[in-house]
This record gives sequence, C-alpha cells and structure tokens, in this order.
Amino acid sequence: MAEKKFEKYVRKLKFKDRDPGHYRQVASINGKEFDVDFNIKLGACWAAGRMVEGAIEAHSHDYNQILFFLGADPNDMGELNADIELCMGEGEELEKLRVVNTSAVAIPAGLAHFPATITTMKKRFLYMEISQSNKKTKEIVPMEKEAYNNTRPQVRCNYANHMTMAAFVRKSTMYGPHNMDDHGGSLAFIQNPAQDPSIFEYLIMCENIKQAPYRFGWDPYNPHAHNRLEILIFIGTDLNDLNNLGGTAEIYLGKKSEMERYLIDSPTAVIIPGGLPHNPLTITRVDRPFLLTDIRPYGMELKAGKM
Repeated sequence: MAEKKFEKYVRKLKFKDRDPGHYRQVASINGKEFDVDFNIKLGACWAAGRMVEGAIEAHSHDYNQILFFLGADPNDMGELNADIELCMGEGEELEKLRVVNTSAVAIPAGLAHFPATITTMKKRFLYMEISQSNKKTKEIVPMEKEAYNNTRPQVRCNYANHMTMAAFVRKSTMYGPHNMDDHGGSLAFIQNPAQDPSIFEYLIMCENIKQAPYRFGWDPYNPHAHNRLEILIFIGTDLNDLNNLGGTAEIYLGKKSEMERYLIDSPTAVIIPGGLPHNPLTITRVDRPFLLTDIRPYGMELKAGKM
C-alpha cells in the first residue's frame, strides 16, 4: 500500500506510565519532525501531592508555555475536582495561584513557575503542557523554603490575569443552517482575555463528544486552511486507560482535488501546519464520551479560507 502524502501529520498517541508517582500515563509529541515550533506533553494526574518530586525550586523557559488543567468528567467539564497551588514569580514577587476549575495558565518566556501541588483531589484530571518551541529547555530558579512555606495560595493574586477558567456551554446547533448536528456535549473557548502585552496570544477549544454522527464546522463538506498552526488531539475520558479513545472519527487532509481520508479510533494528534487544507471532520461512533481539543499555540488567524 502506497504511503499517503499527509500520513506523517496523523500521529497515534501512546500513553505510558512514567513512574508510580502523581503524573501517570504520559504521552508527548514534538513539532521538530514536522518543521514547526511546538511541544506538547499530556497525561493524567492520579493522586494529590507535589506534581513533580524533588527539591523545592522553580524553573523558567526561553519560550512561551501554556499549562492546561482539564477536568475529565464529561457531565461537568468545567469542574476540575481538584485544588492546585501553582507557584509563579520569584523573590518578593513569589505567589501561589490557586487553580480549582478547568483552566489554562499562560507562562510567558522568562517567568519563573512551579512547584505545583495538588492539595485535594476528588477525581483524576488531565494535565497538558503546550510549548511554543520544539526545544525542551529550562533554567532552574532557586527558591527559599521559608518563602515557599509562608506564601498563601489565592485565586485573585497579581498573576491571576495569566489564568483563564474554561466556561463550558451546551454544544447545540451553533454552526447555523448548513450544519444542524449536535454531539450532545459542551464546548469551551479558552484564550488570553487580558489586554496585557506581557501575555501572549493562544487559543484552546475543547469539546466533550457524547453522540454520533456529528459533523464539524459551518461548511461540513469542504476543506479549509488557516495561516497558523493547529493541533487536534482526540483523547478518551477513561483515566484508568488513556489508550482507549471510546469512539471513532474520520478526517480528510489535503485540497478537495487530493483529499486523503484518515480513520481515528485511538488517541491521536493531528498536526495541521499553517496552509495545510483539512476537513471534513466527522464523528462516526461514540461508545464512551471522549474529548477533542483544538490547540492553536500561536492564536487564531483572522479568517480561514476554503480550499
């Protein structure tokens, strides 16, 4: 069977236990092999405690990063079912940002962050790190133990504008008269709402899909293209086994004259560099609710064009 032209952009995710610690079943994908700048690591948090074992210290990167804390209850996606203390800043600017809902936290290049501690957990949740670079580098930032212990967590700290809480709304017939399909779940648009030049642009769209068939988009039959990078991640909601998607989808890549069909029946990332035509995208089977996250690390272009 001949290799498809766009096959390299459809990558199955293999979740593996890193260790018996708090962050389990981890998968990652790096943009270097696609000649684009991004790196994504995702997995499930299984227990309360420090998310990364070791010394009490912060770190920073020379690239922007998004920390995405995502609840996996398909009936209440905005509920994280956990309480997290995330250290941000250093020295006299050290603060602990409290994360209690499904939220994305923007970490601009050079900003010290971590440790992160899950103080309470009712249910396991998903955690994703999205970097605007395919180089994985970090600089350790020392932290005084006394300052760490004496800093109280708060939701409305000076770094609160770096956090966006996801507002999930019922996903109904939002696409208009050309597509009245409904997947039975909910949808959130998560982006930087603050008018702060120190916080970079990004966009994450997240949907929990409960029923099929379901077609995506205002024009569900034709491909379109964007001028910025887009990454679609299909992931299950069974946090005991993230290698199980729980359904099936099909997506087409390429212009209408050369469209290639790809079947997705396991956790998968579809990397869509700027300019690559994609769609139609259709959910054909749902055995268990699963998630589709549409990640645009550099934000959304002004418009998309048909191809």
